[in-house]
Amino acid sequence: MKKLILSILVGILLTGCSTTPITENTGKQVPKERVYDLTLTTPAKNTAKVVILRDSGFTGSGCSHDIFVDKTKAVSLKQGEYANLYVSYGEHVLRLKSGAGLCPNIEDTDSFTAKENQTLKYRS
Repeated sequence: MKKLILSILVGILLTGCSTTPITENTGKQVPKERVYDLTLTTPAKNTAKVVILRDSGFTGSGCSHDIFVDKTKAVSLKQGEYANLYVSYGEHVLRLKSGAGLCPNIEDTDSFTAKENQTLKYRS
């Protein structure tokens, strides 16, 4: 009986720590007060779309993810949010940074090539 109760408790705890993937339909768009470069969030000619999705759930929910494009801070995402960014065609560097307050120091980068009629998706 103790093993059964312990198994149920462990299952509940692990479920509470999991995250749920979002889409542009199920997530919330990042609010304007956490958009730092409006040119990156405005569609324009000769740009490719880059979608950044931040999963929802308990894990890391108090931590913001700052998203940079080519050393420019674009947006700051909280859990369950997404941002549509628009970048010129060519080579770019996407960087995620977190670490304020009690949040762990995380930094990750990815290089990509933006092409015509292309939509890239990233999960933070």
